[in-house]
Amino acid sequence: MRTILYTIISLAIAIGANGQEKESSLLKTANAEFAQLRYSYAIPLYKKHLQSNKTDAKAALQLAKCYQINNQYDSAIKYTKQAITLGAVAGDILPELLANKGDYSAAIAAYANSNAAVASVRKSGFGKTTTLQNTPVNYTVNYLDINSPFNEYAAMPYKDGFIFESNRAQNIKGNNEFGWDGSAYSKIYFTTNKNTLPFDSAKKMNWSEKSFSVAIADLAKETTNDVDKIDTRKYGFKKIAPFNQNGVVYLDEELQSKFNMGAICFSTDSTTAYFTKNQESSKNLFKSNVNQKYLLEIWSANVVNGKFINLIKLDFNKSNASYFHPALSKDGKRLYFISDQLGGKGGTDLYYVEKNAQGNWGSPFNSGDKVNTAANELYPTFADGELYISSNGHEGLGGLDIYKAKFQNENIIGVEHLGAPVNSSTDDMSYTKKGSSGYFVSNRYGSDDIFAYEAILKKVRLSGKVITSDGSKPNIKIQLYELKNNSLLETVALDANNSYSFLVSQNKSYSVVATTPNGDKSDLLAETNAYSYFSKELVKSLNDLVIQIPVITKTILEDKPTFNNIIDSLKAITSDYVQLHHQFDKTAIEKSDLSNYFKLINRVKATTNARIIVISAADCMGNAEYNEKLSSRRSDAITAQLRKSKKSNTYVSLHLGESVLVEACDIQYYNRKNQKSNRYTYVFIQE
Repeated sequence: MRTILYTIISLAIAIGANGQEKESSLLKTANAEFAQLRYSYAIPLYKKHLQSNKTDAKAALQLAKCYQINNQYDSAIKYTKQAITLGAVAGDILPELLANKGDYSAAIAAYANSNAAVASVRKSGFGKTTTLQNTPVNYTVNYLDINSPFNEYAAMPYKDGFIFESNRAQNIKGNNEFGWDGSAYSKIYFTTNKNTLPFDSAKKMNWSEKSFSVAIADLAKETTNDVDKIDTRKYGFKKIAPFNQNGVVYLDEELQSKFNMGAICFSTDSTTAYFTKNQESSKNLFKSNVNQKYLLEIWSANVVNGKFINLIKLDFNKSNASYFHPALSKDGKRLYFISDQLGGKGGTDLYYVEKNAQGNWGSPFNSGDKVNTAANELYPTFADGELYISSNGHEGLGGLDIYKAKFQNENIIGVEHLGAPVNSSTDDMSYTKKGSSGYFVSNRYGSDDIFAYEAILKKVRLSGKVITSDGSKPNIKIQLYELKNNSLLETVALDANNSYSFLVSQNKSYSVVATTPNGDKSDLLAETNAYSYFSKELVKSLNDLVIQIPVITKTILEDKPTFNNIIDSLKAITSDYVQLHHQFDKTAIEKSDLSNYFKLINRVKATTNARIIVISAADCMGNAEYNEKLSSRRSDAITAQLRKSKKSNTYVSLHLGESVLVEACDIQYYNRKNQKSNRYTYVFIQE
């Protein structure tokens, strides 16, 4: 795997002599291959060793890491579990591998006792993958025709096509082989071929384990009298089936190198390029003095008439660390990149340098812990002026995920997960964008592949129906407001079925308001969040909007026997009143009277400068003092609601306790249902 970098070293190359020093055992040879980053060579050696040393936990864990680096998740999980069972401390390897396979519940369980610095964050992300998969953007993703069984990555739009890095080769042997994964070294390519293939035509990674041309036992007798050594020339080399270059050419011969080249970016005028390459010489020697690690550096070049000239290594590169994946800001004043230099947050971090008045780059600054984690940050890119980066240390779906950096005063204050289908449970990186389209890279099919996408903001259709309390069909208008700034977005009329619909953005809050010509209104809240990109059509059906149409004529709704009291007096003055009843021991109104109550509220809304008197009572259950307070709460509650409906009226709140009863009160034969008539409120309207 060339996209994940571990604590060993960042994409460095290990170069060795044709032979190895004499070793006393097969295991030492395997460990030497691992130390030299020749993981594809270490795999068969560790497997042979474990056949006769089944309890070697360290060897099992090393083998698991080799498989993980080469994207062989099933084998990596098998040997990681074996190593843990034997007592090895595997850190976050197992939960991350399980997440790569999409087994999030097992990944969370595997993280349960982890002391890894990112354990709580990763576990949290694996627990809310449905939320992380959600995105306010609809993506149409296509697999590119130029992908091969090898790795294609670091895609970047350029002229009428795009640039990318790949380790493709027609044959892999000798100096052309990168022992990391047994494939060729990476080169920078250019193509104008933007053709796509259906997903089911995707070219899967043709990965195979190393084999020996002679028996291992003949090369390394596992005795104290070993006289033979394992000679890497005895390995079988990968035979590659021919593949079509599909219009792919080298970007420029001047940029090609003996070792890895790639991860390029340009100034806005395309006259200056910044790219990654291996060190030309190495001072990092292994004990054998024949195996060297060539770290990574960032170089610049001038681009003149399509040719790359004046290749210069940038001054901030240091010989004891790697610097790679450059990304230039739109104004050209800040260059971001990845490094594993000392003093970082852990793994590989995002750094930047700034250009001074003389046009020179300054010293590196760490971009801070809002973006950098104890895991790895990789592949920063600028797209339409925004910075994107991949990381396996933030909340995500597994492996590397792509995030957009959020800035404040030129400082990164957080990252935003891009969601699916750009992100997946495997590694996703190298996000570029121009307008509504762009490229990203993913190894979801086994090897690193380039995907093209079209992005459209996801819309949600809000639909609903309006009904009126009296069944009428006035000319009702429906208005849509965005709650954030209370702005009117759209006004529509009802169709023949009293229905309406609006097409709105996702993850926002709206208010839908229905209004009759007389000003009667009803409204409801509509939230457009928690929708999955898997939905073919995003539709949200809203509850019915019910408009209460007030009664125009003044009607006595309920008439009871009269008494010689304040209620009789008010009835003598006006016949405009409403009688309501309350639930037992509550201010709440009986359900059977709610319709009249809503009509009353609408009536009050339509009334101006009236005197409204509210009088409430209680039944005789309980003591007189309690009933006095209960009736007071009832009248005050209704008065407050009516005042809220229309403040320009005058309101009077009165209470009678149990002093004026409609039905006789016999405690011995008390019945709540029969006493309902004593739990009343009269509302008199004097205009």
